[in-house]
Amino acid sequence: PERHILFHAESLGLKLARTADGLIRILSVTPYRPLSGDEDAYRVGTVREGDVVRSVAGVDLRFPIEKSVWKLVVGLMKVSPRPLEMVVAQELEVEEVLELEEGVKEWESRN
Repeated sequence: PERHILFHAESLGLKLARTADGLIRILSVTPYRPLSGDEDAYRVGTVREGDVVRSVAGVDLRFPIEKSVWKLVVGLMKVSPRPLEMVVAQELEVEEVLELEEGVKEWESRN
């Protein structure tokens, strides 16, 4: 399932990368530390290393993107007003994808 994250600070505390398959993945996450005693000042929501970025600032990233588009997305994240919304999801393992496809085929055969 997808998770919505709100970033209230200018720095996201993430290391992101466009990988060879054109998807955006979270390589590392800085541990959450509330700023000035305000627990919502930094990040609201759970983000994990290895998550796949599904959208950011309203830009759909659910499909592979070209390197030039990635550069634009990075620029957008830097200039977007806060809070910045990001949608992430845990990447499914191959076995999980095959199980989902099997379930869809079974459902389609019954309907």
